[in-house]
Amino acid sequence: MIRIIVLAIGLFVIWMLFFSDFPRKRKIDFTLLALFLVVGGLWLEGRGSTPRMGLIEVEEVVSCGATGERSYLTNFNVDHCLQNNSTSASVKRLGLKFSALACADGECTELESVEKDLQIEIAPQETINNTENIAFNKVPKDAENLSWEVEVVSVKATR
Repeated sequence: MIRIIVLAIGLFVIWMLFFSDFPRKRKIDFTLLALFLVVGGLWLEGRGSTPRMGLIEVEEVVSCGATGERSYLTNFNVDHCLQNNSTSASVKRLGLKFSALACADGECTELESVEKDLQIEIAPQETINNTENIAFNKVPKDAENLSWEVEVVSVKATR
């Protein structure tokens, strides 16, 4: 809606400058007023859509499981589940830490961790599944019984 108003104001400014018979001082006044309205409108439009840190605590977005399979040499497709427990804000970007763990006899050792920043949308009180292809260069090619862990590091959200 604001974009239509901005377009109308732009057309008004063009008409004002080139096709009206107003005195020069009046043209300048109307043009400056229209420019201030356009800048204010664009600022109001973008104000609520910019993702911000601090709207959701990191603890409110949780990982609810991860599995992985080798896709090529050192690359793995890691399927993971994320849940937004916030009641008021939508997640727009997440910083995630993916860990490959070698487990034997009930004990797990971390082979490698990779941090990744993802642009992802999760509405309030929603759970999503996502797949990421990630290179784990330190994981041996013959490694078996791998377990996967996903940890949320940072959250950017909008209301």
